[in-house]
Amino acid sequence: SLVLNNSITNNDAIEKGADTIITCGAVQSNHCRLTASWSAKEGLECHLVLEERVKGSYKEDASGNNFLFEMLDVKTKRVVEAGSDMMAEMEKTAEELKAAGKKPYIIPGGASNSIGALGYAACAEELMNQLNTSGLKVDHIVVPSGSAGTHAGMAVGISGTNAGIPISGINVSRPKEVQEEIVFKLAGETAELLGVKGGIERDNIVCYSEYVGPGYSLPTDSMIEAVKLFAKEEAILLDPV
Repeated sequence: SLVLNNSITNNDAIEKGADTIITCGAVQSNHCRLTASWSAKEGLECHLVLEERVKGSYKEDASGNNFLFEMLDVKTKRVVEAGSDMMAEMEKTAEELKAAGKKPYIIPGGASNSIGALGYAACAEELMNQLNTSGLKVDHIVVPSGSAGTHAGMAVGISGTNAGIPISGINVSRPKEVQEEIVFKLAGETAELLGVKGGIERDNIVCYSEYVGPGYSLPTDSMIEAVKLFAKEEAILLDPV
């Protein structure tokens, strides 16, 4: 659904006549890589603003998604320090591109606005169809909670399908109180866009910040154990964040 999240926002960009995409994320952002992929497929230029959330973590010649940015012909990568106002930084890039005659479209980090979160609302609907078809009963859903698109979109989708299944978000960076308000705000905007009657109840947004550890993307013993366990036993490769 991260793929669907990005495709929905890129389609909006095309409808608005954009020829250039700007987005942001951490230095090895999956969202940035997928946005670059869709931009390449649609023939749009892609420019990235990367936040070095852990000082010294950006390496120009790094492998992983950083290498794929080059393969996908990302035009520019600008690295900014942790805590930067990422929207302001992207708008700065947009102004430079406009001056060069381009028509840029800004996608927020994680495609986490009301348009992008629709991808996860669709994910919730697909999930419920699968559960109902298979006759499986699920009494709780757990999702990662970072830029908030996953958590907010799932909350809206589950509410919109009247599934009544509680959702818990596991924070990747922020304290519980801060993250819950970010998710709740985005969930309300997404519910309004989707036409979900009654919106989203504040009590339905629950986050846990006990697993953040020393900070975003910094390994903990339990994270390493989980990644190794899933790889060895299930051949499932987890993102270390």
